[in-house]
Amino acid sequence: MSTRRPRRELNGTIEGPESLEFLLSRLGKDRKNLEATGFALDKAVLLFVLQKCTFFSDGIEEQENVVRPNTRQEDNLEFYDTSRYTKRKHHSTSLSIQSQCSGCYLLVCVLVGAQGAGLTNELFLPSGAVMVRVELQDNYPNLLAAWLEQVRICEYIRLLVIQLVEMEKEPRKLVFRSAPVIFLLVLSLVYIDLFWANFISFDQWKKYRSYSESIFNNSKILNETLKQNSLDFLFSSLLAGEDRSKLKATGFACNTAVYSIHCVTNQPVRIDTRTMTVYIPSDQPVQETVIKPYARQEDHNLLKIVTPVKIMHGNTTPPVCQHNHEIPAVIFSSSGFVGNVFHEINEIIIPLYITSKNLRSRVLFILEDYKPSFLSKYSKVISRLSSYEVMNPAADQSVHCFPGVVVGLKFHGHLSLNSSDVPKGHSMHELRQFLRQAFNLKFSHVSQIKRPTLMLLSRRTTRRFLNEDEMVAMMEELGFHVILVARAKVVSNLNIFANLINSCKVFVAAHGAGLTNELFLPDGAVMVQVDLVGLEWAGATYYGNPARAMGVHYLRYKIKPEESSLLKVFGRNHTVMTDPRSVHDPLGKEAYLNGQNVRINLARFRETLVEALSLVGDSTL
Repeated sequence: MSTRRPRRELNGTIEGPESLEFLLSRLGKDRKNLEATGFALDKAVLLFVLQKCTFFSDGIEEQENVVRPNTRQEDNLEFYDTSRYTKRKHHSTSLSIQSQCSGCYLLVCVLVGAQGAGLTNELFLPSGAVMVRVELQDNYPNLLAAWLEQVRICEYIRLLVIQLVEMEKEPRKLVFRSAPVIFLLVLSLVYIDLFWANFISFDQWKKYRSYSESIFNNSKILNETLKQNSLDFLFSSLLAGEDRSKLKATGFACNTAVYSIHCVTNQPVRIDTRTMTVYIPSDQPVQETVIKPYARQEDHNLLKIVTPVKIMHGNTTPPVCQHNHEIPAVIFSSSGFVGNVFHEINEIIIPLYITSKNLRSRVLFILEDYKPSFLSKYSKVISRLSSYEVMNPAADQSVHCFPGVVVGLKFHGHLSLNSSDVPKGHSMHELRQFLRQAFNLKFSHVSQIKRPTLMLLSRRTTRRFLNEDEMVAMMEELGFHVILVARAKVVSNLNIFANLINSCKVFVAAHGAGLTNELFLPDGAVMVQVDLVGLEWAGATYYGNPARAMGVHYLRYKIKPEESSLLKVFGRNHTVMTDPRSVHDPLGKEAYLNGQNVRINLARFRETLVEALSLVGDSTL
């Protein structure tokens, strides 16, 4: 009996050297129609039906009421004729996908298409099906058709799906009937009939078909090649320049920056979780590399509590493998300032996203300094980055074999993603969309929120608002619906708090880790940071500048000396008040972070709130 699984998505980015003008020129007489209507992409996507859809067959027992036409016994393949669906309306295509995927005792059904409305047909896929979404580079509407003209895409997608199915088997240990895996692969080749008939002759198509079948006969070899090439590409994207060249030449390289270090190998490895040693066998002399997989390499005191990972690369004798995996691993640590939302997201969650997102959940995380509370808090994020249970090496105590590994996480900057840094292409907008999906957030833009809702984050120990009640009254007088959050239990429950702050148009807080939650604000919202004495640089670096990259308006309310409680403690002429940059720890930390409260000047602060109200489109003043 087969195991039922949720549908999974596999993305493949189309890349090619052709220019847009070259691709358009290949369209010939269809170019004007394409430029005028833009219909080509929808046609290629909505009609997913290949004229012959392929099954794999090997000793399958006959069953009643199963139609299996056009059997080719000589090569043990079967082709199911679905050409009758290609000229029907779009809803007929949906019905055909549903009927084919449910009527032939399939264990895996695969739907392939480019980004577009046609992928809505995934609704008709059965449980356990796979959807392959082809991402169009630069969103050129004709790029899919141009790329599909090269028949390599047929084999590329088919083998990509084989890779996915094979990788699904191992960690979940699916149990099937005596029959092997059967899956239906539906490719978007109807473009031949729609607008490529003038360019590909029947003889050419037979040649391509023959080529495809020849490759299929060697699918196991090609599958292994494809898997390795895929890992090569994905791992090399984590490096640049000389590091990438070194990876290509030796199979192992490290990227070292001010804040982070991560090492990459695309070679088979053995990981001994008893000693946290990674063995990379080769015929070269042994080189030992030791790193602490945490994105705060500049903080040497912090790194003292991070467990190191030893990497042995070269002619060494690794221990015997006890567990084999067909997916790569990423090793990182949850040590550091766990419990502080800024450090958790800044130094673990965002770097983990940067490092593993391109692996598309086909990766196993090995968590050093394993903390269940951290995993519980961010389970919705981690489960979207990996489809597999996070490994606790301290509890595992065995030897695992992987096709490759990344040790450490890539760091782009404080609450930041830099699209020009490796792996290139990621953006803060992409991360925020990912978080909205992970936490099921309702609002993507501030215009979707009807009430002018403001959240005031209250503190109970240090950096408190001493006239908080008066602040709330003034906010309500301006027309805000005020949500006052003062309970640490609410803030620490990210599943609840993320949705709460996502419902707000304005977010107000004094400098502190709570401002990290600006990540969950909808686009166009306003974050107001009360900038305390001595914390100007930290306020801008950690929260202000990142807010702008998030699509959030940032307003800075810089307090006057009279508003700070430090004035009574040190006096107006003390260095703590006149020259904060010259005050170093431990005095600086104790004074500015742990010993400062604020009494807001309501008249001045009112001006900031009026500006915030105007930015979110609700000002009537």
